[in-house]
Amino acid sequence: MFLSAVNGRYWVELLDPVTADWESLRMIHGIAKEFREAMRCRTVLPPVALASARFFSLRNRNADPVSTAMTLKGQVQIGLGRSNQSPFPEFVQDYNILANGELPWRGVHHELLPAPAGRFQGLAGALRPLIGCVESRAR
Repeated sequence: MFLSAVNGRYWVELLDPVTADWESLRMIHGIAKEFREAMRCRTVLPPVALASARFFSLRNRNADPVSTAMTLKGQVQIGLGRSNQSPFPEFVQDYNILANGELPWRGVHHELLPAPAGRFQGLAGALRPLIGCVESRAR
């Protein structure tokens, strides 16, 4: 289950909380928290936007994570490097492959939304408008 990228790197989908925890630990960022929130959102009725989020890890030839992406409604919404740093420009080709490639195990087409130069939002800032699961449950 992977999508080949550039220079031997490849994308894998993060499918369970343990893998998301490992990704967060290795990359020194908080994607696991957002992954768990998306999992909780899948149990909310009516469904909320974050419930359809998918998470991907870009791995190098040694299977070490080098970047993490979140897609929502068929678009790459977040791209993170180590310690919440921007993965651009170093991994822009890899993101284009994720964005434009047909993911073989799901058949979903993704579009890349590049962050404006010098205006890359960190994980918390980018997800803030999307997180609404807890509020939805209370309604």
